Amino acid sequence: MRSVGIFVTCSESVVGPPTGVGPLPLMPVDTRSATTDELVVGVVSQLDIERILQTLGTSPSTSRAQIVVHVVDAQNRSVTGVTTEVTAEVIAYRTSGAWLGGDMGTDDSGLILIGNAPVGSALSRATVVLGGKTSSRIDVEVLAGATTVVTAVVTPK
Repeated sequence: MRSVGIFVTCSESVVGPPTGVGPLPLMPVDTRSATTDELVVGVVSQLDIERILQTLGTSPSTSRAQIVVHVVDAQNRSVTGVTTEVTAEVIAYRTSGAWLGGDMGTDDSGLILIGNAPVGSALSRATVVLGGKTSSRIDVEVLAGATTVVTAVVTPK
């Protein structure tokens, strides 16, 4: 299991996807062998996170963390049918162009949004358990008031 993440906070100026599009798919990076010209970092607009959470009946909390997970296989293809188990106010999956709560799992985008996950006041680590069509765990660096974007490379069942 490899994963790569980045923090995006409300106070930073970040280039993200066009408004209303939502998080873009990310490319996994093997940091053991990557050179600086190979690094691809995923970003997401904080405004998009706010809008997605509002459609799900909540808003981002500055005392909690947001996590976007893109689930892919070793060939960088999005994996469908992946679910997650993690403590959070909202778990949503990108489904047919919309973000829906529940346990239906990922569609062909492979995207999961974990909204308002509890964290401490300092940089910490959260474990995200992936199930459904895979059986994996990823450790994600999280920070209150920030969004972590991570690509999880998994082996589908």
